[in-house]
Amino acid sequence: MRSMPSRVDFVRSLSRGLMIQLCTLATLAVGWCGAAVAGTVTTYTSKSAFLSALPYSYDNQTASTLGLGNLGASKSFSNGTFSYTASSPGGLYGIGQAGSAQLSTNSSPDPMLFNGFANTINDPFIHGANGIQAFGGNFYLTNTSENFVSGTMSFTYRLVDEAFDRTLSLGVSSTNQFFGIVSPAGIASFRLDAVGTGSLYNTTNDVVVGVVPEPSTLVMAGIGLVGACVAGRRRKRRLAMALLLLSCTGVAANSIRLPGMESGAGFNSVVRVA
Repeated sequence: MRSMPSRVDFVRSLSRGLMIQLCTLATLAVGWCGAAVAGTVTTYTSKSAFLSALPYSYDNQTASTLGLGNLGASKSFSNGTFSYTASSPGGLYGIGQAGSAQLSTNSSPDPMLFNGFANTINDPFIHGANGIQAFGGNFYLTNTSENFVSGTMSFTYRLVDEAFDRTLSLGVSSTNQFFGIVSPAGIASFRLDAVGTGSLYNTTNDVVVGVVPEPSTLVMAGIGLVGACVAGRRRKRRLAMALLLLSCTGVAANSIRLPGMESGAGFNSVVRVA
């Protein structure tokens, strides 16, 4: 007669099967996330929604950091954690009033370029490139009198893992119109261009840079938590099954009497199996 597997063996086999499935899911998740990260870009027109996606960010209010007049070909910005550089072929120019300056270009229709992104964050869930994965701000057009002009702007950006630029256009109707992009793959550069004719100057009064958790690390963390829960449940289940088996063997032993021990007043003929 074939021996039947015990309940403990069955639970062990089931647990092994679950762990194998979890490992397979982890492998697939890493591969899927790797494919999803490459080239994935999310656009935002709401600053609050944009900031809610960022665990770390540098919201650079240029009003408190920017001077007026000619600022040279480039200007660096830093808060100790994030840093980046803005530049323009004909130079940058601070417009408006002292204490509320806006960053603009010195020559029309020169573009405004942002690059040199870096961060010093020590977080295992953040992409290891030490750059940025989020860039946004209030972008608009001004004229030679430094007044706002409605029109169309072109946003050109390049991701870290790509060798080509992506471009999209957006109509601007106020100085508070926000636009931002988020890409877990990392952002290498971002450029503003005025679309149309006339003396139009690319301008911004607020730039935000930030980072986001890498999807594959979040998935692995989630799988790790699931695995820990499964392991905990497995230990509890094995303990419960062991107690149940001990109880069953004890009952079975109570019904066993050894030969020659059937009689004798007060003689304990019950043999418990250890």
